[in-house]
Amino acid sequence: MPRLYPHKVHGWQLVYRIWFPDGRSTDKHRFSKKKALAQLMFKEASDLENLSRLGSLKREDVVSFLNLKYISRAEAEALSRGPVAVTWDELRRQYEETSRKSCAPYTHACNMVKVGKLDEHFKGTPPEAITPESVEAYIEKRLKDRVEKGKPDEDGKRRTEPIKSATIEKELNILRILLDPLGGERRRRRDGIWPDNPARQVKAPRKADERLPRPLWRADIIAFYAALRGRRALLGGYMAPLVMTYLYAGLRPSELINLTRQDVNLSIGVIHVVGKDAAAGREAVRTKTGTARTVEIHPKLRVYIESAMRKGKGGRYVFGGDRRQDGDYVSKAVRQTIEAAGIEGVTPYSLRHTFITGLLRSGADIREVQTRAGHKRLATTMRYLHVAPTKNPVKRIKFKD
Repeated sequence: MPRLYPHKVHGWQLVYRIWFPDGRSTDKHRFSKKKALAQLMFKEASDLENLSRLGSLKREDVVSFLNLKYISRAEAEALSRGPVAVTWDELRRQYEETSRKSCAPYTHACNMVKVGKLDEHFKGTPPEAITPESVEAYIEKRLKDRVEKGKPDEDGKRRTEPIKSATIEKELNILRILLDPLGGERRRRRDGIWPDNPARQVKAPRKADERLPRPLWRADIIAFYAALRGRRALLGGYMAPLVMTYLYAGLRPSELINLTRQDVNLSIGVIHVVGKDAAAGREAVRTKTGTARTVEIHPKLRVYIESAMRKGKGGRYVFGGDRRQDGDYVSKAVRQTIEAAGIEGVTPYSLRHTFITGLLRSGADIREVQTRAGHKRLATTMRYLHVAPTKNPVKRIKFKD
């Protein structure tokens, strides 16, 4: 059992023992000036001591304790009976498995594209050799990179734009997760304890180029409705019900195409957005965040949902019957309708932006909007406040004489 003592010079001293497969053992010690960190070290050293005594140390455990500096490299190789260096391929495989289980298919595909960018940059560097400075160098490089956007011009060239800082922040978050196994269980910044992961010691770039949500305004909606009337036959006749649910319930595209009859309760007027579902052999995750929520059915939306469910003739999906809609086809159909309406500066996702903006303009509390929108962070919801004008609050102040 490890022992923790007060130390006159170093604050706290931790003494622990490790056992090797050949029967040898050795005593080790570490110091910490902070009690909270010393207590965390005591817990981790206890795990190391117990696992080594029982001979239950796995290779990943040895790597973790090595990176936490509880053992030396020579001791790690003796415990694992061989080399313990971790490769990028191993870290990538671990992350890929985690992403596939916890993210929607589209989000997982986007994650793996970002992993490819990280892999391309850090492939020649051993994971253990990555430092905060090398992570900062990667961020600086990405801020200078450009990406092609839009349709080709007459010469076949597409315009280029700088990489969004939000994209770089997502890549940094993925790098943090990739490198977490090297430092064992993630340590949070609490009581002065900083994580060992070099990527977690680097701040994300400032969002000077943050793109604000662009909803459809009243004139846009009128034009959109007019264009929609001539396109009701799209998506097998489900175009109007699907688009109106997009607009009046604010569901994400993946949530729309995965909506089942069991998710809709017309008797009480709500839509249950399921977080995870392993039915029918599909991916378990059905929402971006993996969390469930409930959205009330707007009176104007009810007739469209009833129409879609009658058309489906008892099939599993609300917008497709026995066959689920293809997300790419849905996006293309909505985009074509927007273009036919002559609305500029919006995307299919702007229908969801319009729903969230409508909640704020109607006076809904910011927390209520966060819940109905399914946002994981309140900061995401607050990005919509700029499109929810209010009357001058100063004029509404009243004091008693």
